[in-house]
Amino acid sequence: MPENELMSKAKKAKFGSIIIYIVAIVLIAVIFAASIYFSGSTSVKYTDDYYAVFLSNGQVYFSKVDKQARDFTILSDIYYLRVQRALQPGAEGEQPQEQQSISLVKLGSELHGPQDKMIINNEHILFIEELKEDSKVVVAIDKDKEEKANAEADAETME
Repeated sequence: MPENELMSKAKKAKFGSIIIYIVAIVLIAVIFAASIYFSGSTSVKYTDDYYAVFLSNGQVYFSKVDKQARDFTILSDIYYLRVQRALQPGAEGEQPQEQQSISLVKLGSELHGPQDKMIINNEHILFIEELKEDSKVVVAIDKDKEEKANAEADAETME
């Protein structure tokens, strides 16, 4: 065999092995990406603290995040804000004044009686913020829980 043919075969063999390495690396990357995508979990780990969950429809829920998967998030111990507007009659010749009353409401007291658990499609979640222990919302939630516990204790002592 001439020397040129041997060098040509060596180059082809080297080129072939490079192609095999590239294909192997691409396959490994695809398998790794698919395993992450189909695992259904996120890398975010939530603590037992309260979070503000902001939705695309303007609603905000204050709750604990039980689980967040690729497609949905599960909330529990849920509260939300209720805004009530009342028109106060103004003095003669003046426009009526609008007064707002904002209250924190525990999920479950509504007419349809939902359980205190909610599954939300992640496409509707804009963002989630962890609340500080001294935030006004967390303080109000703690106060609500304390009042309910005291009322239950009082009801038990009355029996």
